[in-house]
Amino acid sequence: MNRNYLFSNTVDAQKCKGCTNCVKNCPTEAIRVKKGTATTIEERCINCGNCIRTCPYHAKIAITDPLDLERLREFKYTVALCSSVLYSQFHRLIPPGIILNAVKSLGFDDVYQEAVGADAVSVATWELLNSKENKKPIISTSCPAIIKLIQVRFPTLLENLSPLLPPVEIAAKLVREKISKKQNLPPDEIGIFLITPCVAKASAIKHPVGITKSNIDGAISVIRLYNQIHSLVSTTPDDKSLASASGPAVGWVRSGGETAALNPPNYVVADGMSNVLKLLEEADMRHFDDVDYIECHSCHGGCLGGPLTIENSFVARILNRKLVRTLPAAITEKEKTFYKKHYLEGYFYFDKEIKAHPMMPLDHDIAKAIQLVSKVDEILKDLPGLDCASCGCPSCRALAEDIARGSAALTDCIFVLLRTIRDSAQETMSLIQKDHRISKNGKEPNK
Repeated sequence: MNRNYLFSNTVDAQKCKGCTNCVKNCPTEAIRVKKGTATTIEERCINCGNCIRTCPYHAKIAITDPLDLERLREFKYTVALCSSVLYSQFHRLIPPGIILNAVKSLGFDDVYQEAVGADAVSVATWELLNSKENKKPIISTSCPAIIKLIQVRFPTLLENLSPLLPPVEIAAKLVREKISKKQNLPPDEIGIFLITPCVAKASAIKHPVGITKSNIDGAISVIRLYNQIHSLVSTTPDDKSLASASGPAVGWVRSGGETAALNPPNYVVADGMSNVLKLLEEADMRHFDDVDYIECHSCHGGCLGGPLTIENSFVARILNRKLVRTLPAAITEKEKTFYKKHYLEGYFYFDKEIKAHPMMPLDHDIAKAIQLVSKVDEILKDLPGLDCASCGCPSCRALAEDIARGSAALTDCIFVLLRTIRDSAQETMSLIQKDHRISKNGKEPNK
């Protein structure tokens, strides 16, 4: 198993009812229900959080770090890297300086905005669009779940991925260098912890794609810190020096906010996994080759709809728009020059190739895999083709593949099971009737 594809969620077996909601909503068919409990095929999971969002019993749980002072003490200097989603979680508009200051008071030495990375990537992406070096359309890499989805289901689109690191990694890289210089500390003695609404970003820290090592040391969910921050915001002073990002950069967290900041000539935006899949299927068929830029979010509404948030995503979107209007409309020319220089020096680029990671084959031996394909086709003839997921698999073909691999049985299909029971019952009744006639006549009737 490739360790880069370990997932960042688990299931509470006590809460799981085996309802198959997660099975039916997984975009990569990574989930099965076995013996009444959901299980995940790790190699297929892209950490999009759909299973967490759609579970009505809250049995799916994200794996993130606790706010643990012992963990913070591992570093001489600690920084909370805050997602802009945090500003729209309190049902009212609160200045970012207050929220950032409240987070800092939880035990961090400093606090920094993820949106600063969005400002930097906006400048770099605009330069990239003007250079015409990349194949159209350029697909944003700001959502790590989208990168993994393309690796797993749309490998031909890997060449369309932007070569630029996501804003969260750029922000962490910038703040680590800044503090290392200011505090005269080795970079590895600075601990950077992301306050995130997102399972995919938490996973990308531990198992990064396109980079050797993440610039972030841990992830703490927004939902975990919400109560503590909420209790502090009414008494915390507004430290405007902590909030330096522009309005458009803060708007990156909502669907369409990224392209609003970039304003590319011709673009497409999709949010929510079902819409993203439709868009990428069309892109895979080269129907968007005249489009300059594609912005995709695995969550409905963008990061504001992340599974680790508190506020309703529609309310959060309104708050985000209002906040953006109160902030500077652009960064300074000095900052633009600084980011452009870094872009030209290759500062913003991935340092490793992002490779395809296709769906798990039926067998790694090609000859055996071909034989299993034929076996799957034969098994499918006995299945109803309803894709009802009652068997615990997302589709009849998925069940047929599992049967071919030996990890499932044909009678896992409830329709096959009922047919088998019915046929068995008819056979039993026939034998009973036959036995009754023999007993009555004293001999077996002529055939």
